[in-house]
Parts: sequence; C-alpha cells; structure tokens
Amino acid sequence: MIKAVPAATIEGDPHRALVLDAADTVFARLGFRNCSLDDIARAAGVSRACLALHFASKEDVFIAAVDRALTMFRERTGQLLRRQGVPVETRVLDAFCTAHTTTIGSAVMSDIMAACEALVAPLVRDFEKDLATEVAEALAMAGIPARWTDEGLSADDLAGHLIILSLGITHKAADPVDYRARMASAIRLVCRTPKLVR
Repeated sequence: MIKAVPAATIEGDPHRALVLDAADTVFARLGFRNCSLDDIARAAGVSRACLALHFASKEDVFIAAVDRALTMFRERTGQLLRRQGVPVETRVLDAFCTAHTTTIGSAVMSDIMAACEALVAPLVRDFEKDLATEVAEALAMAGIPARWTDEGLSADDLAGHLIILSLGITHKAADPVDYRARMASAIRLVCRTPKLVR
C-alpha cells in the first residue's frame, strides 16, 4: 500500500524537503534505476544516516517525491483552470502543460514512467481523476458540452478524451513546446473552437 506523505510533514522538516528537492534533480538526471540513495544524499548535502532517518529506501524517496509533485501540480492546475477572464481553451491548455510536460524530452522518461507505474500508480490515477474533474468543471462552466448536444457527450466525456489525448501526446511530443502545440490543436477540436485568425 502506498502511503502519501502529508504536506505538513515535508514543510515542517527542512532536511526532508532538502532531500526531496535533491531527489527530484537526481531522478530527472539519472532516472530511477540508475540512481542510488548515496547519489540522493550527496546531492542533498546530507549524510546517508540523515537520509535514512527520513526514508528507508530509494522507493520511499521516489514515492514521497512524486506525491509532493502531484500535490503541487494539483494546486497549480486548479488555479489555472479557475482563472477568470481567460478563455477556457487557454486555461485547459495551461493546466495540461503544467501536469504533463515535466518529463517530455528527458532521456530517462521511460525509466521514470516505469517507476511511476510500479510504485505510485494509484497516486497518479487519483491525480488524473482529479484533473479530469477540474477540466470537466471548466468546460461545463464555459458551455462547451452544449456544442456536443447532438452527440450526447458530457463535460466528463470531453475531459476524459482530453486526458487520453494529453497522455498520448506526451509520448509523441519532442519537447514541451511541441506538446503545447499538439495539445492546443486537440483542445480546439474537443472544444469545437475555430482556429483564431491573427
């Protein structure tokens, strides 16, 4: 069973936060399989004994790092989706770019994704479900489902399609700029928004 680390625990312990900051960097550079607790301790500037006080294994560090990242992504995507005076297409695009571009272009992306699947799949699924709910709310508030009345598609259906499209684009995009361009097209299609004339 995966135990999520309470944010208060991370915020209240500077060593733990320091270790997780270092772990983010080490995992991004080396991937999950090729890094060790020694690599993480060295990057954090703490002893292996200090690291062991907080984490029993590399897997525990990874789970805590992913949980912390998902918490930050959840907060940020929610803020982006609730912005006032911004077209829904832009809000949705910004939220997806925040949620899905962190590993695009990384040489260790497949290793990180495999570690996520093996160690934190329930956390990632919960995050994706929450993101879909927030996107559906934004689409509904903007009246997008009314454009799909004849097809009988709801805001939840449309948000679900966007999640699937985003995950697919994540695997095809060369970099975050390419992802953004491809996802912008997908959002325009789902929202039935004509391309803006510039």
